[in-house]
Amino acid sequence: MHSRDLVELAAIVSAHGPVLIRGVERLSQSGLEQYWTASKIRFDRWGHCLRTFTAKANDAQWHKEHWPYVRGVLEEILTGEMLTRVWTAVLCAHDKQHCTEDAEPIGRSVLVDHMDARHRVLTLLVRGPGIDAESAVKLNRLRRRIERWTDMLLGYLYGLHNCSEFAFDPQRAKDFSEDLHYQCKHPGGRHGVGIAEGGLPARSSSREPQRRY
Repeated sequence: MHSRDLVELAAIVSAHGPVLIRGVERLSQSGLEQYWTASKIRFDRWGHCLRTFTAKANDAQWHKEHWPYVRGVLEEILTGEMLTRVWTAVLCAHDKQHCTEDAEPIGRSVLVDHMDARHRVLTLLVRGPGIDAESAVKLNRLRRRIERWTDMLLGYLYGLHNCSEFAFDPQRAKDFSEDLHYQCKHPGGRHGVGIAEGGLPARSSSREPQRRY
């Protein structure tokens, strides 16, 4: 899936998560199983790509031909973690809301594997062969933006569930939640999530948060 699509889907999950958490007593077991299976297939594809890239990084011709694809995978891993964290938060909140244990184990399993893939990407950016300084800087800048927007999206769920464990910066996510709550109480303070240039969420509101970011 294109990185922009992953971000857009994460925004949708965040916006509609409260309805899903409150309104559906049982999530589809087949849907959860499909999510787990699709995630494992995606992780296997990522792992194969990263292993091959590490093995072939000193092959200049291979690098020239395959770097655009590898870069896309690195961006997908970093960007997709936004969706994984937000969706896992929704699944955990749903189980707690309805006193079930159907979704949380699957969500946490996928999140652990995604965090492992993220760790491998960060290791490559720090000391991996085959990534020039300019590319590393751009990918690291993307990482930082994704972390910030993930915390913002989790802010939409804070009123229903303590999402701090899924945030990159729990205090920042809490600050976002407080800002969103403030906006909802004031005329003209409705907020929305869209997709801005560069494939990241954009917010429209009467009051822009002023904390920690």
